[in-house]
Amino acid sequence: MTDINTYLTQLLPKLKPTDIEKASIQKSIEHLQKSIWGTFQDDLSAIEIFGSYDRGTMLSPSLDNEADVDVLVVFKVNKFQPQTYLNQIQKLSEKTYARSEVFPSHPTITVELEHIRFEIVPAYWEEGVFLDDLKIPAPHNKDLKWVDSDLHTFKKQVLTKNKDEGEKIIPIVQLIKYWNVINERPFNSYYLEDFASQRGFSSCRTLKGYF
Repeated sequence: MTDINTYLTQLLPKLKPTDIEKASIQKSIEHLQKSIWGTFQDDLSAIEIFGSYDRGTMLSPSLDNEADVDVLVVFKVNKFQPQTYLNQIQKLSEKTYARSEVFPSHPTITVELEHIRFEIVPAYWEEGVFLDDLKIPAPHNKDLKWVDSDLHTFKKQVLTKNKDEGEKIIPIVQLIKYWNVINERPFNSYYLEDFASQRGFSSCRTLKGYF
């Protein structure tokens, strides 16, 4: 009989996006980036990929039909309220992906492709007293304005914890996310990742030891 640690170790590679999936996703990212740059041109500061895909915690889209790539569209200056930028991003997405479903999912514009989903977020950097603040649209349950974002801080939190734990936190997150998916998602995926990257562990040497 296979012990638990062996089972988890053998299961883990099956949870990750395959090389073919990653190549297809990367091709789609490059196509989207080209479309965004072509539309906004000199108004843009950068296009950043963030979220679970960027952190390496995303499950294979074949296992998780909600797997997505988060795309941050960073404008040089804030000329409009968030809804104007969201409307512009939706318009270019509908033009770029005429055969795909495109819809607002505040604070993002969602693009549903056959192999992956994009969540596109407008943003800009606001100059602060000591550090600049990254601004994104507020959640739908708040006033439709800009709010501070800790996207880069969260990525650092996860990657630092992963390094401190001998590169085991990202695998643990993927295992937990898979459990969450097959149990009809009782927990928010972001919450699970945040929990795993903040929890204290006592000298765990195997995957089993983290559970």
